[in-house]
Amino acid sequence: FIIIMELCDETLFHLLAKTQSGFNVHQIKFILSQLNNVFKRMNYYGISHRDIKLNNILIKYLNKEKTKCKILLSDYGVSNHLCSMTQKFMTHAGTQLIMAPEILNAEKYNEKCDLWSLGVIIYQMHTKQFPYYAPVEKGILNQIQEKGQSVLNIIKDYKLKDLLSKLLVRDPQYRITWNR
Repeated sequence: FIIIMELCDETLFHLLAKTQSGFNVHQIKFILSQLNNVFKRMNYYGISHRDIKLNNILIKYLNKEKTKCKILLSDYGVSNHLCSMTQKFMTHAGTQLIMAPEILNAEKYNEKCDLWSLGVIIYQMHTKQFPYYAPVEKGILNQIQEKGQSVLNIIKDYKLKDLLSKLLVRDPQYRITWNR
C-alpha cells in the first residue's frame, strides 16, 4: 500500500469553534459545493465513508490571507465498499452523535447513512450544536423519535431547512439520494 497525504491547515471543527454563532448559509454552501464532488465520486465507486464528521473535513488554505481554500474529506478508516447500491452493511461504525438511526438501531444500512451524517454536520455548522444529543445511543434514538424534524425550527433559511428536511429523515428509504 502507498499512502499519499496532503498537509492541511485545520479541520472544519476547529474553524467552527472560532466562530461566534456558526457559519452563515453562504459559507455552508461553499463547503457543500466542494464536498459534493467528493460525495458523488464516493457514491459512483460505491464507497460509504461511515464516519463523516467535522473533524474529518479538512481545510487547506490556498493563500496567506486565508481567503481561498479547498475542502477535503479524510479518515476513510471505517469506510466500506458496496458491491451494489442494493447491498447493505451491518457493522456498527462511526461516531455516535452523528450516526444514522439505522446504524444506532443495529439495522442493515447502505450509503444513505452518510447522507444522515451530512445533515447532522450541516446542522452543526449552522447552529454549533447537534440536532439530537444524549450521552448514550438509546437516548439519541429516543430524541430522533420524539423530536423528529422539529429540531429544524431554529433554521431560518428556507433552502437550508429544506435540504436538512431531506437529509435528516429517520427512514433511509425516504431520505434523499446522492443523485437528487
